[in-house]
Amino acid sequence: MKKILLYLIFSFFLTISANSQQMISGQALSAEKGIPLVNVPPCFCCDPIAYNLPSPPQISVVGQTPPLCACDAIKFSTPKCPGASFSWEVRDNNNNAIPFSGQGTDVIALNYSLAQQLAGVPQATSLIVKLKVCCGSKCVSNTLQSALKPIPKTNISFTLTNNGNGTYTASAAVVSGSGAVANGWTLKEVNCPGPNPCGWVPGPIKWQSGGTTISLPNGVLVLGKCYVLTHYVNVCSPVYIAGPCTVYGVTCFTLDTKSLQNPGSANDRNDAKVCTPEMLQELQQIR
Repeated sequence: MKKILLYLIFSFFLTISANSQQMISGQALSAEKGIPLVNVPPCFCCDPIAYNLPSPPQISVVGQTPPLCACDAIKFSTPKCPGASFSWEVRDNNNNAIPFSGQGTDVIALNYSLAQQLAGVPQATSLIVKLKVCCGSKCVSNTLQSALKPIPKTNISFTLTNNGNGTYTASAAVVSGSGAVANGWTLKEVNCPGPNPCGWVPGPIKWQSGGTTISLPNGVLVLGKCYVLTHYVNVCSPVYIAGPCTVYGVTCFTLDTKSLQNPGSANDRNDAKVCTPEMLQELQQIR
């Protein structure tokens, strides 16, 4: 009876030892063969006996391909690692902290917008994501820097022409920096006994156009009126779509009998502003 009992105890310890060796061998095999984390059993990711934390941990962009568009959802992820803890940090290249949700998990979603990108001095050009994955006292880290799509300039060249017979024509075109993305234009006529309001105003659109240029023919412009020409640029699409990715700049001019105010090329600028919901609703009319 004693021999049987001793045999059972000896077999039990042999089984435990074999299992431990199997776990350690599995971890060593994974490291030796370079088996991706996704192909390694979960117990080898965060296990008190056989650590197999990926070093460095992979960081991936979800749903976009860099350069990233600030007005679309930006998410980052890392492979799941059961039992491990995740710690994230996100900043722009100006070292401003970017808020996000999902801390402590394998996926985070940024709370980021065009307005935040524009607010950077200088304008933010990339996001820097830091991740630390820990299993017990063992931790591994990684950093990923992803470029942001630059917000195009709303620079234009503008020409106002007196045809000499009481009629006026005008034209405008984008200049370097905003021709590679989608552009749109609206012209509004403003009654102005005083100064030109020189800013976007609600109301009927006098003339509209899509593309990199706009031409205002005879009969559009009238003496004694003020005009606001708004140039829109869609940051993230080569096809004009009125949406949250749209920024704008304004050009203002006045026709009167005493003077002809012509902004000309001196109005070239880079003062892009983010469109309001009211403006975006109006922009649905641009084709």
